[in-house]
Parts: sequence; C-alpha cells; structure tokens
Amino acid sequence: DDTFDAYGTFEELKLFTSAVERWERNCVDQLPEYMKLIYNALLDAFEEIEEDLCKKGTLYGFYYAKDYCKQTKRLVESYFAEAKWLNDNYIPTVEEYMSRARESSGYLPLTALTFAGMGEIATKEAFDWLFKYPKSLKGAQTICRIMDDIVSNQFEQKRKHVASIIECYMKQHGVSKQEAIEEFHKQLASAWKDINQESL
Repeated sequence: DDTFDAYGTFEELKLFTSAVERWERNCVDQLPEYMKLIYNALLDAFEEIEEDLCKKGTLYGFYYAKDYCKQTKRLVESYFAEAKWLNDNYIPTVEEYMSRARESSGYLPLTALTFAGMGEIATKEAFDWLFKYPKSLKGAQTICRIMDDIVSNQFEQKRKHVASIIECYMKQHGVSKQEAIEEFHKQLASAWKDINQESL
C-alpha cells in the first residue's frame, strides 16, 4: 500500500501491477530493485501458504490458495486504480471511490488468510461464506476506509495523494468538509448495524 501511496512512480506502479497480474517469477526482471524485493516476498508468501494448506490435507486448501492469489491481484489492481486517479488528477464519485476503496482495504484476502491459519476450525463452508461477500465484511471494509480517510485526511492532503472519500463527497455534493464528515458518521453507524445484524 505504501509503495503505491508514497514511493513508486506511476510507471513503476504500472510495471508492478502488470507483474502481479501475470504472477510469474520471471516478471521480477522488469521491476526496479526495491520492487523486486516486494514482488518476490509476495510470491514467496503465496507459495508458503499454498504449501502449508496442501500439507494439512484440507480438501479446500488448494482452492483457497488459488482464490487468495486472485484476491491479491484484485487488491493490487485497486491500488493501481487509485494511483491512476492521482496521476490523472481525477476525483471519483463516492460510489466509484468506495468500490475501489473496499477492495484496497485488503480485508477480503486478509480475512481469508486468517481463516486459513485456523486450520480445521475454518471449514470449506466458512470460506464459501466469505467469498460470497457477506454484509459484515462489506461493513468492516466501509468502516475501515471511512475512518481511515477521516483520521488521515489532513495529513495525507499535505502531500500529493489520491482524493479521500471526504474530497469525493465534497466535490460531488458541493458541501463543506464538516458536512461530508457528518454524512460519513451516519454511514459508519449503518455499517455497524449491518455487522451486528449478521452477527445475530
């Protein structure tokens, strides 16, 4: 995330995203040195997860490992979409922003990885439930993104940074920063209700 937010040039990020989409060891040659470390660590982690799950003998282990790869690619694609918005000086609508922001929160692959670490406690049904994108996951992603944007907004806008949900809302609806934040507090309450409702 920090590589996309603060360190990589747009051209470097394009190369990295392309390498992740192809998911092959030989893609590392096209990357700058510092990105080679990140890319190799990503592939190494995936291979270790896949090997560990297959060793445990769970029938769904291999399926999960392949899906984790797909979710990681989507995560990086979302990072790149946000970098493209920044590069193009584009302020998306709130809806566009949230569709990418939920992905770039990383909650889906990280939750799946947590499930995998639980061994046999996390059944195939648990993974199937997760990959159907339940309301509680969507609520957690929404809370994460909105809270992060509210808290980090002032700091992040001091440097070149993709528009936060606050700037998106202000532009789309012609309101003040305070009015935008008040609206997002309502959305936070709604997201918590979704999480609680599904937990009952």
